[in-house]
Amino acid sequence: MSRPGATRKLRILLVLSLLGIFAGSSLAEAQPRQRAGKQKKRRKKPGKKPGKKTAPEPPASEDPVSDDRLSGSGGSGEIEVERVLTHTAKLAVAIGPRPANSSAAKEASQYIEAELVAMGLEVENQDVGTQVVPAIDLGALYQSPERSFTSSDRNLVVRFTPKGRAKDKPILMMAHYDSVPGSPGVVDNAIAVGLLLELARVLQRTPPSRPTILAWPAAEENGLIGARALAKKYSDEVGFAVSLDLVGSAGALTLSGLSSLIHQHWLLWLAEVSQQANVDVEAPWTYRAISRLLPELERSDHGPFAAVGVPAMHLYHRSDEAIYLPYHTRYDTMEQADRASIEDAARVIAMMCYTRFAMPTSGESPGLWLPLPGGAKIVSSMAIQIVLVVFLLVALVSMINLSRASKGAPRTKVEGRRLGLGSAILAYILTWVVTGLTIKLLLGGGHELPWAHAPGRVIVASILMASGIGYMIATQARRFGTWVGDARYLMPAIAYTSFVGFFMLAFGLFELAWIVLLPSATLGAVGGSKKLFGALVALVLAMLPLLGPLSPAFLREMIFNHVWVNGLPLAAYVGLFLMPYVLAMAFLVRRYSLATPSGRVAMGACAALVVIAAILVGSYTSPCSDEEYRLKGLSCEMER
Repeated sequence: MSRPGATRKLRILLVLSLLGIFAGSSLAEAQPRQRAGKQKKRRKKPGKKPGKKTAPEPPASEDPVSDDRLSGSGGSGEIEVERVLTHTAKLAVAIGPRPANSSAAKEASQYIEAELVAMGLEVENQDVGTQVVPAIDLGALYQSPERSFTSSDRNLVVRFTPKGRAKDKPILMMAHYDSVPGSPGVVDNAIAVGLLLELARVLQRTPPSRPTILAWPAAEENGLIGARALAKKYSDEVGFAVSLDLVGSAGALTLSGLSSLIHQHWLLWLAEVSQQANVDVEAPWTYRAISRLLPELERSDHGPFAAVGVPAMHLYHRSDEAIYLPYHTRYDTMEQADRASIEDAARVIAMMCYTRFAMPTSGESPGLWLPLPGGAKIVSSMAIQIVLVVFLLVALVSMINLSRASKGAPRTKVEGRRLGLGSAILAYILTWVVTGLTIKLLLGGGHELPWAHAPGRVIVASILMASGIGYMIATQARRFGTWVGDARYLMPAIAYTSFVGFFMLAFGLFELAWIVLLPSATLGAVGGSKKLFGALVALVLAMLPLLGPLSPAFLREMIFNHVWVNGLPLAAYVGLFLMPYVLAMAFLVRRYSLATPSGRVAMGACAALVVIAAILVGSYTSPCSDEEYRLKGLSCEMER
């Protein structure tokens, strides 16, 4: 899994500098969803035909299976939700927490094996033994030393091989049966275990369209130990591996872990499966980019298979608020199970086994999963890259025009010291340093990220405070010189976003580069507009992608998934994203000679903004202590 040092450093640098920019892809995906019972129905109406594709279809054998094949008594194929819940209750309630090497874990594996044997299936038992968990060193982002773990538990495996298809590479589906100490582990991961047990019953009665292997790995919570043993033994024969983990909570069914091995034809196959199953499935661009860039961070059982070259993915429910707070807590109980979500997952995994569309065997273009009403569409990578190059060219032309206009404009006579772009950038940095220190003082003690429980409130307070402090600094700077410049304030804004976008394109992150390249092209219209209203409209449009990286839901998701850069202050994060837009605003102020308040009124307004920010932040108290947060992360909120 390791790569040469130079490449690793570049990859780490990219993540550390652009991690928040990745959030832009969550513009439509990371918004909080309504709770179960109030959420909109995600499934399409039966019989609705998939829309026309925008890329070639994957190879197909015969015709796809009809939806009638999946209309059993459970409404989710022949997989019955009640049976799934019965298995779940047995594991999570009757047996309870199932940490690796415990008597409860052994009782769980015995229960799974007994159920499979009762179906008339032959069960393969694999001793897990000692497995090595490789070291991960991603600097400030994440570090983990190499370690080994010995498990006395067993992996359980059953096979289904339809007649005439023995030479085809099988699809492998996995659901780990262990849980962390103290957690009943309903969503993590008893529901998935029950789903595969029910799928086994269905496949035994009605053979699948392709060879299928179902596996229940051990000791997933200790470093994917069981899956590592599975990958060593079965990777050469497996064509596609799917990990079912965190399935069954309310929320969108989500594809994650889509590494560079999952190319455009795989996306087409997965989109076909979801449309045939009449289930809306998400594939967040942010997750996919991180999976391609940093495959070491995969933390579910598909990871060991992807590491040895097997196309693999993680199927889970993203939860209503993008994070599953009961994760690894005593609150992961039967009350968290959502019947509609279980039914959706059942339909999709059953369709993976029964669809007659052949699994892809070749292809390199990544492709783009585009979520649209009526089902996902797969867009060609080349088409997206052409559009992004056009954005870059537009930004380049804008900078050339601004440079020419700046050189041709008459210079204004200024007495004394001139304060230009360099001074403005220094003032901007000073503004956010002071803001960050003030916010830290207002939040007081508590744990290392007290703002993580209410990021929206703290962001609003930070922006208000920075506005007041920034204006005070700019006003005071006029005592030492005169602010000058016009195009010089806008050109760096365009250059900054263009460079970041080009850097992302160079690393193949085309599905995320639009987040900065669209603003880079739009900011040019700020300078090209002859009227203030048009310039303001262009600026607002350029700022729309900020709804992603500054989304409270996304910030909490980053923290929950342990990809927030250690030691990065929230004020520095916000200031980094606002910089090109503040420079553009400075350009407008200079170009249109907007009137500014008198010094006394400005100081009063700044003082008022600081007071408002202090009230917003000061009224917030972290619900978790430092010890609670270190032990449980955001899940400590469940204790309140």
